[in-house]
Amino acid sequence: MMDLLRVERNIVDYIDENCEKHLERFGLEKPQITREFLNLDKFKKKFTCFVNLHDSGITFSDNGYQTDCQKTMTIRMSIFLLFRDDLPEIMEERMLNGASAFYELLNHPQNRYCLPFNEMAVRELKTFPIVAANKHLLGAELEIEIDVDI
Repeated sequence: MMDLLRVERNIVDYIDENCEKHLERFGLEKPQITREFLNLDKFKKKFTCFVNLHDSGITFSDNGYQTDCQKTMTIRMSIFLLFRDDLPEIMEERMLNGASAFYELLNHPQNRYCLPFNEMAVRELKTFPIVAANKHLLGAELEIEIDVDI
């Protein structure tokens, strides 16, 4: 059975439990992680990670039946990283380092068996030098693919 809420919660839990060690290597603190909508006014911390299926626009791809007769689907969605309230050059450095850390976290997990999905990979990174015409906000979007059993 496809349970999108469970998928979303699993992604948030995986990021929450595993992101700190990747971010530390790039000199970044753990972000505020939320499943809420991308809300620039509500979330005021210097680094916020938005994980929700509502803002992403999900694309489903039916992979058919695998060898063990388990049907899987690929979900394509986005994770948004928001950086704020620093000098522009510092925010840009933090944004690129944050995107690098999340790429490693999502694309090359230390232990594939700890994933709450069959596979997960980053397919595209988009950076937004100025978010909402505000020079004190920078953002990055990581488009990811997740293979899940249904």
